[in-house]
Amino acid sequence: MATISFKWTGDGVARMNTALEAIEGPRRRKAFRRALNHTGNKTFTQVKRAVSKQMNVKQRLVVQRLKKWPAHGGGMSFAITSSGKAFTLKDVNGTKVSKKRGVTASPWGNRKTFSHAFAIKRWDGNIFQRKGKSRFPIFKLLGPNINKQLVKDESAAAFQRVVATELPLRLEHEIKVITNGVLS
Repeated sequence: MATISFKWTGDGVARMNTALEAIEGPRRRKAFRRALNHTGNKTFTQVKRAVSKQMNVKQRLVVQRLKKWPAHGGGMSFAITSSGKAFTLKDVNGTKVSKKRGVTASPWGNRKTFSHAFAIKRWDGNIFQRKGKSRFPIFKLLGPNINKQLVKDESAAAFQRVVATELPLRLEHEIKVITNGVLS
């Protein structure tokens, strides 16, 4: 059996009352919001790295399609959203074009050869494939879709891991700051 006890000495009760008054009202919301935004920024960094790695796309391209919505005003939520379509095969790291073998790319980190694919430089170097035997129509080959990859595998695990470990510590820090170290 475990017992927890405490004893007030000196001006402890007065300091505790002052600290509790300090964390009521708008200062408390501000502390929560600051902790949420600080942790959200750390989470954004880890999610950005994880998505880039699992899709095998450069981070600068991933960041162009991710947006963070920090907590502000009365809102107490931090969101990371993605927008846009799937990345083209030219955006995937390790894409190589050969006249004899077609295009070799590694979307999602798995090397694959697209035997009848080709690149058109004047159309921004995108990778295309014909729909039939004739010259036209052609269609653009696409790779990973950031909207789907954001909520699965390593990126979802990174989100959960960072929030679970960092948010309580940061919230404790913010409470310490507004109560001048009385509560911790």
